[in-house]
Amino acid sequence: MGQIKERAKNLISRGFERMGLTLNGYGHANCLRHLLAQEQINVIVDVGANIGQYGSWLRTVVGYRARIVSVEPVSDSHATLSQHAAADPNWTVLPRCALGSEPGEATMQVSRNSVSSSILPPSELGLASMADAVRAVREEVVPVRTLRELRAEHLADGQRAFLKVDTQGFERQVIAGIGDDLTLWPIVQLELSTAPLYTGETSFAAMHTHMERLGYELYSVFPTYWTRPAYRMLQADCLFVLKNAQAPRQAL
Repeated sequence: MGQIKERAKNLISRGFERMGLTLNGYGHANCLRHLLAQEQINVIVDVGANIGQYGSWLRTVVGYRARIVSVEPVSDSHATLSQHAAADPNWTVLPRCALGSEPGEATMQVSRNSVSSSILPPSELGLASMADAVRAVREEVVPVRTLRELRAEHLADGQRAFLKVDTQGFERQVIAGIGDDLTLWPIVQLELSTAPLYTGETSFAAMHTHMERLGYELYSVFPTYWTRPAYRMLQADCLFVLKNAQAPRQAL
């Protein structure tokens, strides 16, 4: 019976791969479902929300029903995101902006595939491995705000937030905008590159070390992008949990 189940899983996985999908998201969903309950999360802040794919996944696959706050800097993606979230009273879309270490302005490199847009320009490796996704087609000047400001204006005292950051190489600057108080953010998910896809991005190893120094431990890693045909992993969603989070922990 075990062999039959494994063969069936392999067949389904290959079918998903032919459609450009993987079953990885279901393992990610189970892990996240467990962490959201364990850490008593009551708001998710989605930085780099694009058109709302992650928020929809939270609702339909993870089963998360509490508040979502989305941040998106690219104008047409922000418009679609706002329409997408309009029917959900527990889903807030902030005015168009990027997040960084300090308030100001930045120029977005808007890519052919909007999910790959970044404040940082693509690297030679990025252009070589995923040129159709990362090559910029235009620039947009966007306001830059910080997580300190977002917390003060949009999150209530006592809330426990899950922070998801998918900003194509700009993750460290977003984290720097938290300031000194990390207690609101017991779980952080970062999409990190195992090789530099954007010029100036912090490497996977350096970002892991930085998060450890802030007091987070790496909990799980879920690959999100591979090269083909070599299937080298280039990006992964990395879940970090604050070591001194106040919610009671279940045994691993």
